[in-house]
Amino acid sequence: MVKQGFMKTLEILLVVILTTFFMLVIIPNKTEIINVDKPNYLINLENDESFRSYISYSNNICYNSSQDNYATNAIDRYLPKVYDYWLCVEIIPGALPPTDVTIDSLVMVGNYSKPKFKIVRLFYWAEQ
Repeated sequence: MVKQGFMKTLEILLVVILTTFFMLVIIPNKTEIINVDKPNYLINLENDESFRSYISYSNNICYNSSQDNYATNAIDRYLPKVYDYWLCVEIIPGALPPTDVTIDSLVMVGNYSKPKFKIVRLFYWAEQ
Protein backbone atom coordinates (compact mmCIF):
# COMPACT_ATOMS: atom_id res chain seq x y z
CA MET A 1 0.00 0.00 0.00
CA VAL A 2 2.75 2.44 0.90
CA LYS A 3 4.62 1.55 -2.28
CA GLN A 4 1.58 2.31 -4.46
CA GLY A 5 1.06 5.69 -2.74
CA PHE A 6 4.71 6.55 -3.24
CA MET A 7 4.53 5.62 -6.94
CA LYS A 8 1.39 7.75 -7.43
CA THR A 9 3.13 10.71 -5.75
CA LEU A 10 6.17 10.32 -8.03
CA GLU A 11 3.88 10.01 -11.02
CA ILE A 12 2.04 13.23 -10.15
CA LEU A 13 5.32 15.04 -9.46
CA LEU A 14 6.67 13.92 -12.85
CA VAL A 15 3.49 15.16 -14.59
CA VAL A 16 3.77 18.55 -12.85
CA ILE A 17 7.44 18.90 -13.82
CA LEU A 18 6.85 17.89 -17.44
CA THR A 19 3.80 20.16 -17.74
CA THR A 20 5.74 23.10 -16.32
CA PHE A 21 8.67 22.40 -18.66
CA PHE A 22 6.29 22.18 -21.61
CA MET A 23 4.55 25.45 -20.70
CA LEU A 24 7.78 27.39 -20.10
CA VAL A 25 10.12 26.00 -22.74
CA ILE A 26 8.23 24.30 -25.54
CA ILE A 27 5.45 26.92 -25.85
CA PRO A 28 7.19 30.21 -24.99
CA ASN A 29 5.31 33.46 -25.17
CA LYS A 30 6.92 35.33 -28.03
CA THR A 31 5.36 38.67 -27.20
CA GLU A 32 7.71 41.59 -27.38
CA ILE A 33 6.98 44.67 -25.36
CA ILE A 34 8.23 47.76 -27.08
CA ASN A 35 8.51 50.57 -24.61
CA VAL A 36 8.77 53.83 -26.48
CA ASP A 37 8.55 56.96 -24.41
CA LYS A 38 6.30 59.25 -26.37
CA PRO A 39 5.97 62.84 -25.26
CA ASN A 40 2.70 63.82 -23.64
CA TYR A 41 1.80 67.30 -24.86
CA LEU A 42 -1.62 67.60 -23.24
CA ILE A 43 -0.19 67.08 -19.75
CA ASN A 44 1.41 70.53 -20.08
CA LEU A 45 -2.06 72.04 -20.47
CA GLU A 46 -3.72 70.07 -17.68
CA ASN A 47 -3.31 72.87 -15.13
CA ASP A 48 -3.80 75.77 -17.54
CA GLU A 49 -7.05 77.31 -16.28
CA SER A 50 -7.72 79.25 -19.47
CA PHE A 51 -7.35 76.11 -21.59
CA ARG A 52 -9.58 74.13 -19.20
CA SER A 53 -12.22 76.86 -19.30
CA TYR A 54 -12.14 77.02 -23.11
CA ILE A 55 -12.46 73.23 -23.38
CA SER A 56 -15.27 73.10 -20.80
CA TYR A 57 -17.47 75.19 -23.11
CA SER A 58 -16.54 73.13 -26.18
CA ASN A 59 -18.79 70.17 -26.92
CA ASN A 60 -18.27 67.49 -29.57
CA ILE A 61 -15.92 69.51 -31.71
CA CYS A 62 -12.54 69.13 -33.38
CA TYR A 63 -10.02 71.88 -34.01
CA ASN A 64 -7.29 71.46 -36.60
CA SER A 65 -3.91 73.12 -36.72
CA SER A 66 -5.01 75.71 -39.30
CA GLN A 67 -7.70 77.21 -37.05
CA ASP A 68 -6.94 80.15 -34.79
CA ASN A 69 -8.48 79.94 -31.31
CA TYR A 70 -7.28 79.63 -27.74
CA ALA A 71 -7.07 75.83 -27.80
CA THR A 72 -4.95 75.63 -30.95
CA ASN A 73 -2.75 78.50 -29.77
CA ALA A 74 -2.16 76.66 -26.49
CA ILE A 75 -1.25 73.45 -28.34
CA ASP A 76 1.08 75.39 -30.65
CA ARG A 77 3.11 76.50 -27.61
CA TYR A 78 4.08 72.89 -26.82
CA LEU A 79 3.77 70.84 -30.01
CA PRO A 80 6.75 71.16 -32.39
CA LYS A 81 6.00 72.86 -35.70
CA VAL A 82 6.79 69.70 -37.69
CA TYR A 83 3.46 68.20 -36.62
CA ASP A 84 -0.01 68.71 -38.00
CA TYR A 85 -2.86 67.90 -35.61
CA TRP A 86 -6.50 67.61 -34.68
CA LEU A 87 -7.57 68.55 -31.14
CA CYS A 88 -10.91 66.86 -30.43
CA VAL A 89 -13.28 67.20 -27.50
CA GLU A 90 -15.51 64.15 -26.92
CA ILE A 91 -15.38 62.94 -30.55
CA ILE A 92 -12.98 61.30 -32.96
CA PRO A 93 -12.29 62.98 -36.31
CA GLY A 94 -13.80 61.36 -39.35
CA ALA A 95 -10.72 61.29 -41.57
CA LEU A 96 -7.12 61.07 -40.48
CA PRO A 97 -4.19 61.05 -42.89
CA PRO A 98 -2.83 57.67 -44.06
CA THR A 99 0.31 57.92 -41.93
CA ASP A 100 1.43 57.12 -38.39
CA VAL A 101 -0.86 59.09 -36.11
CA THR A 102 -0.04 59.49 -32.42
CA ILE A 103 -2.85 60.03 -29.94
CA ASP A 104 -2.53 61.89 -26.66
CA SER A 105 -5.53 61.88 -24.32
CA LEU A 106 -6.57 63.88 -21.29
CA VAL A 107 -9.64 63.36 -19.12
CA MET A 108 -10.90 66.56 -17.55
CA VAL A 109 -13.42 67.07 -14.76
CA GLY A 110 -15.20 70.40 -14.64
CA ASN A 111 -16.54 70.51 -11.10
CA TYR A 112 -16.02 68.20 -8.15
CA SER A 113 -19.58 68.54 -6.81
CA LYS A 114 -21.17 67.65 -10.16
CA PRO A 115 -18.46 65.94 -12.18
CA LYS A 116 -18.84 66.13 -15.91
CA PHE A 117 -16.02 64.32 -17.62
CA LYS A 118 -14.62 65.49 -20.93
CA ILE A 119 -12.13 63.52 -22.95
CA VAL A 120 -9.74 65.67 -24.92
CA ARG A 121 -7.72 63.89 -27.59
CA LEU A 122 -4.79 65.24 -29.55
CA PHE A 123 -4.16 63.40 -32.82
CA TYR A 124 -0.84 64.48 -34.30
CA TRP A 125 1.39 63.35 -37.13
CA ALA A 126 4.42 64.58 -39.06
CA GLU A 127 3.52 67.01 -41.83
CA GLN A 128 4.14 65.80 -45.35
